[in-house]
Amino acid sequence: MDGIPPAPPLPWERSRTGMRSQSVANDGCGAPVIRCGPGCEKLRLAAEGRLPLSSKLCSPDYLAAASINPGEGVFKPATTLYLAMTGLFPAENAPSWPINPYIFPDLDGAEKRERRMDMLTPADYADTYRNLEVALQAGSVNVKIERYHIGEADAEMGALVQAVKEYCHAQQKKDPQFTLELIVNGDKVNTNYEAVKLHVVAPFYGKGSPEDCQIAAQLAVLTKRTSKEHLAHYCDKYMGLDCNGFVGNYLFHVRNGNPWWILARDRKDLGPSSSMDQFVAAGHPVKDLGAINPANLHLFVEVDKALRVIPGGSSGAGHIVISQPNKYTPASFVFNSFGGLDMGYARKGAYGHPALWAVESTGPNGAIGLHESWYAIKKPVSTKHQTVNRGIYEVFRGSKAENRNFELVAIPPAKSAS
Repeated sequence: MDGIPPAPPLPWERSRTGMRSQSVANDGCGAPVIRCGPGCEKLRLAAEGRLPLSSKLCSPDYLAAASINPGEGVFKPATTLYLAMTGLFPAENAPSWPINPYIFPDLDGAEKRERRMDMLTPADYADTYRNLEVALQAGSVNVKIERYHIGEADAEMGALVQAVKEYCHAQQKKDPQFTLELIVNGDKVNTNYEAVKLHVVAPFYGKGSPEDCQIAAQLAVLTKRTSKEHLAHYCDKYMGLDCNGFVGNYLFHVRNGNPWWILARDRKDLGPSSSMDQFVAAGHPVKDLGAINPANLHLFVEVDKALRVIPGGSSGAGHIVISQPNKYTPASFVFNSFGGLDMGYARKGAYGHPALWAVESTGPNGAIGLHESWYAIKKPVSTKHQTVNRGIYEVFRGSKAENRNFELVAIPPAKSAS
C-alpha cells in the first residue's frame, strides 16, 4: 500500500458492500451516528494528515473530503472525515463531507492551536499540566496535574467512568439526539461516552495528556463526583503522571503532531504507554559528548547494573527524562540554596561536566512529580563484557541529588509541516 505501514483494525464493523457503504448506528449512549463502510487504512491516514500525495484514496467522496496541500506533501486532515471514521458524525447531518460547524464550530482556531503545539518545549508542556484550565458551565477553574502516579488507578476512576456512562444513558432516554458537550482547549466538542471513555481513564493511570485531564475533570463535575470548588483537590488527589506518561504524551502530541483526540496505539506509536526500549529505538545513542547538539531533544533512559535498558512494566520500573532544547552547559556548576558551592554535590561529582536541562515526572508515588533540573553527564560507563561506549553514562540528577546510569539518546527535531 504505497509503502505505508498498516494501521490496526478500525473501530467500526466492516461492511461487505464497499467503501461507499455507510450505516446508522447508536452506541447506546449518544446520538445516532454515521459510520463509514468497511474501513480503509488510507482513509485513517488521510484523516490524521499522514497520507502522502502519492497515494490514492478509495473513493472520490473521501478525496474531496481531505483537501490537498502540496506544500505539506500530505492530504490535509478533514475533521468530519475523522469524525465519520470514529462514529461521531451525527446521523441527522447529510454525509456530504463539508466541515461541519455543529461538530467543530471553531476549526480554524483549533488548527491554529494545534500548530502552536509544535512550538511547545518540554518545559512549556510541563507548565500546561501545572496550570491547566478546565472549562465548566459555572466558569473556568485552573488545576494542577503534577503528582507522580505509577501503577493501578484509584477506585475513583471506575466510579467516574460508571457515573459518566449512567449519565449518558439517562440523557439518551430523555433525548435520543443527546451528545456530551465538552470544551477542550477552548473548543466546543460534541461527543459520546464510547468516544471519551479512554480519555477519561488515562489521567488516573498517570498516562493522560492535558486534554485527557480536561475531559476527565469536566465530567467529574458534570456527574457530581466533585464540585467546581473542590475540583483542584480532586485532580490533585486522583490524577497524575508517570515518567513515560509525560515524555510519551509530549513526543506523540507535540513533537509528532498528533491531535489530542488521536490515541497512541500500543506497540505501534511512541506514546505514554510505550516501553523504554521503544523510546531508545526512536533515537540515536550519543556516543561522543563533544558532538551533542543542544537543539535536539535528548532522552535519558535508565539502565540496570548490566547496562541494559530497564523496559518498565512487569520487568520493573525504569525511568525516562527528556531534555529542554538549547538549554545546555559544557561545564556544570550547581549552586545550593544560599548561592554558594554545595559540598554535598561536589562530593558526588556534580561539577565540571556537560549538562542538559531535563524535565521529568519522578517519584515517590503521590508526591509532586514534575521537576526540572540539570542532568550532569559525568563519564561513560562500561562493564568487563561491554567495553565500548554505547552512549551509557553515569549522570548526576539535580532533581534527586544522586548519580544513576542512563543511556543518552538524541531525538532530532520533527520536520516542520509549515
